[in-house]
Amino acid sequence: MLDIVHGVDGALGYARRALSDAEATGNAIQLAHGYAGMVAVVSDYDRAAAMGSLTKVRRCGAIANDRSIADNAALWLAHAQVAGPVDALTFARNALVSAVSGGYFERSSAPSAEDTSTVSISRSARS
Repeated sequence: MLDIVHGVDGALGYARRALSDAEATGNAIQLAHGYAGMVAVVSDYDRAAAMGSLTKVRRCGAIANDRSIADNAALWLAHAQVAGPVDALTFARNALVSAVSGGYFERSSAPSAEDTSTVSISRSARS
């Protein structure tokens, strides 16, 4: 939305300010979100910057014990203009495997022929 209202430069300014605020706190979860914002903004035009920010998202997310931020950032990269087909599939696969192995999805019951919605998001896995 920021990109539509303020253009890429405006969105980049917001992302940089959010990251600067996060760096001032040193809080790992806030830093992970700050770097994820950078991934979201630069992923369409600067692959190197996006990959560098993704590495930082992963590191800060690991410190904060929250893999979901890195998974989301990887999904942004999966649909970015700078991602080729192999990159897009790799980012998407890695994000989904991480989410499943991290316990963010769990079977709520045995699958039945009539009901295909047997996957639910587990709140307990996030804590």
